Amino acid sequence: MKKSLYFILVVVLLCSQFLISLPVTASVQTGAPNDPAVSTLAGLGPVIQVSPLSIDFGDVPISTNSTPRTVTVTNIGDETLVLTDMCLSSPLFAAVSFNTTSNYIEKGQSVSGEGVFTPVAVGPVTGTLCICSNDINVCVSLKGNGVDPSKADLEI
Repeated sequence: MKKSLYFILVVVLLCSQFLISLPVTASVQTGAPNDPAVSTLAGLGPVIQVSPLSIDFGDVPISTNSTPRTVTVTNIGDETLVLTDMCLSSPLFAAVSFNTTSNYIEKGQSVSGEGVFTPVAVGPVTGTLCICSNDINVCVSLKGNGVDPSKADLEI
């Protein structure tokens, strides 16, 4: 019976690189019929979920803020998620609000933030918003296109 426990642990450890690990209880007979050794592997822990994973701000006139876009961070795990850092790869993308007063997101809770794109020249721009946590780091792909204000479509 001891070999089956090692097999379960190896499968869980190998799969944990690609899948969310689930709580597992394994019983092993230690020799005496009523003396099982029970090992419970860790629960989910904090699990970050970010939506959306890409944002296209579209065509934006130079020196004008785009329409704000929302990013939501949710903790779908069973322990507190701690946001340790958020960074943008380009100064042309900016966070304008984030509805949290704490870096801690309890299980089942979400926080949202808004960002804008403000081009300074004509042409496409790409970037990333990386959200670092005590789970994994998640990066959101960002893109927008700077357009000449005199040629931009006017909304009426």
